[in-house]
Amino acid sequence: MTNTTINSRLDKSWRPQVLVVDDDDFIRGALNTKFTKAGFAVTLCKDGEEGLTALRQQQFNMVVLDVNMPGKNGVDVLKELPETENAETPTFVLTAQADHCDEVCQLGARRCFIKMEHKLRDIVDSISKEILAS
Repeated sequence: MTNTTINSRLDKSWRPQVLVVDDDDFIRGALNTKFTKAGFAVTLCKDGEEGLTALRQQQFNMVVLDVNMPGKNGVDVLKELPETENAETPTFVLTAQADHCDEVCQLGARRCFIKMEHKLRDIVDSISKEILAS
């Protein structure tokens, strides 16, 4: 952990930055609400291209990424992530299809959540604990 990170965490106004990339308006909005209530500053993107632009422009503490999106999908984003300032940023994937999990984890995702098997509240709680503990 760098001195900048330590000093920023001592500042009471510091909030971890999360990027949420999902094409589903409902899920994007629900994650925004839940992460904001958990104390995160949230940036929302509706597709992979928009997500990559954000990843090139800003440093995040974590990324929450959907797999199935039009245009650049979550797999595409994971493949291009090493070329951004967020190459080492923990990335969590949400997907409706379990068969994507092996591939995204091989591409560097820290965890893969199947949407139908987990409540969004539980996903946010799990990710929050993991990020805030590190």
